[in-house]
Amino acid sequence: MKKSLVIFSLIFALFATSFAQEVKDEPTGAKSTEATADNKDDQKDQICHHRINIHFGGAWNNNIYHRMNNVFRENYSLSAIFDFQYAYFFNEHWGLGLGVSLSDIHARATMDFDKVVIQFPDNEFNGDQTYYDKYFVGNGVVEKQNVLALEIPLQAQFEWKFNEKVGIYAALGFKAYLPLRARNYGGGESYVTTSGYEAYTDAYYHDMENHFGTYEYTKQGGPNIGMASKYNPTNADAKEARKYRMRASFDMIADFGALFTMSPKADFYLGAYCGVGFLDILPKNKTPFFTSEGMSGTLGSDVLNQFDIKRDKWRTVTAGLKIGVHIKPCAHLNRESMRDLKRRYMNEMMKKNQEPIVVKNQEYVYIVPVCDDLVEDEGDEPATPNKKKLTPKDKEALKELADILSKTKILFDLDKDIPHYSDYNDNINRTVEIMKANPSFGLQVEGYTCDLGSEEHNRDLARRRAEAVKKMFISKGVPENQISTVSYTVNDPQNKQNIPDASREEHRAAIFRILVN
Repeated sequence: MKKSLVIFSLIFALFATSFAQEVKDEPTGAKSTEATADNKDDQKDQICHHRINIHFGGAWNNNIYHRMNNVFRENYSLSAIFDFQYAYFFNEHWGLGLGVSLSDIHARATMDFDKVVIQFPDNEFNGDQTYYDKYFVGNGVVEKQNVLALEIPLQAQFEWKFNEKVGIYAALGFKAYLPLRARNYGGGESYVTTSGYEAYTDAYYHDMENHFGTYEYTKQGGPNIGMASKYNPTNADAKEARKYRMRASFDMIADFGALFTMSPKADFYLGAYCGVGFLDILPKNKTPFFTSEGMSGTLGSDVLNQFDIKRDKWRTVTAGLKIGVHIKPCAHLNRESMRDLKRRYMNEMMKKNQEPIVVKNQEYVYIVPVCDDLVEDEGDEPATPNKKKLTPKDKEALKELADILSKTKILFDLDKDIPHYSDYNDNINRTVEIMKANPSFGLQVEGYTCDLGSEEHNRDLARRRAEAVKKMFISKGVPENQISTVSYTVNDPQNKQNIPDASREEHRAAIFRILVN
């Protein structure tokens, strides 16, 4: 009990200390703007500090069976676990969690032995204690173990999302391991034969009721369900009785796995876990393995000493897999009005583009963002002074065209001007239809090259690529006066500005701009 109290106190002290720490933001200066403060508030609001983690798992466990290979053949030693944990995250990645778990170990072994216990005590002969050599013989004797325990883990936790769908989770910490029930029992149709030899009379004893014979090993018992009372005859001292029970341990544990987003509020978890115990969980006082009734079972007995095994401690080692769900109860979507969303999108892209590009009576509009006219609301002024506002029908057509072309990029092989494109959604043909139906729309094809080759060669190659795409549209019925071309090489600032991807393959391309008369 004292050991359990110490473990509980340590866990709760660590948890309370972590919550007592406060993180304070230092002022950045008297001239901080409201926008900066708002951004910090927005970042705080987007972080959900609370987690509820629910896991199910299965694992391999070590066992005392494998130390007696000459007697026991371990068939399996496995455990199942269910844990429920609350974690508080101090920032986006780091948190501290405290939980409760149930662990259930199941093991099975087959025994073959021929053992003699010298000077075995027996007080059943006429009420007097008699000593003789008792022989125990068993072949294919099956025994099973079951240990049910309560676990209290305290872990430092780490989360990292690579993108909106996938991330990793890791945890490292300690747990209190508190056995609730431990038992062993026969596996059925297993028999033990006993006999005895008394040196005083120089006689062998075989079939003698309550003493010798062949018995089926079906015994059920264990250090936490009655063994203490059986082998502490007075049973008057409860403190002494507890010495026959399974003991608590203090273990180090670790988890590592992948997170898969199911919704803004929940992630699916799949990963591995392991644990190493520091303390022996076997009872302090051991009961006899060989008894006058046959055998008492391995858990809590002196079986290791009986077979001359020096290491008579069981420090648990676990390794297995977990699945589960990580719930973020405070997560929410940052909802914006459609108008605010359009405005924010437009402002961000205009910062990138810096200034509108105007040539004669035509305005060049990047495919992303769409031109100002598409985000105007009632009462707004036109985005460009002295420019006639588009009709609702024009806006709808322009918006569709921009959406289509933003998904259309034509690539070329190295030093070639033959266009390649994947048109699964029939984007090119739909572009042709919109252009033919709206004579006021123009389309500028921009040809690009990578950095391989001379400037003169690349300038001509970029022009030929743009012309090849122009001829493709004309061949599909778009009037020639609606298609224009321009070309850029790696030495032109537009090359990096319009195609920020640094790979050479992405620069062997043709992209589009919409011209509005």
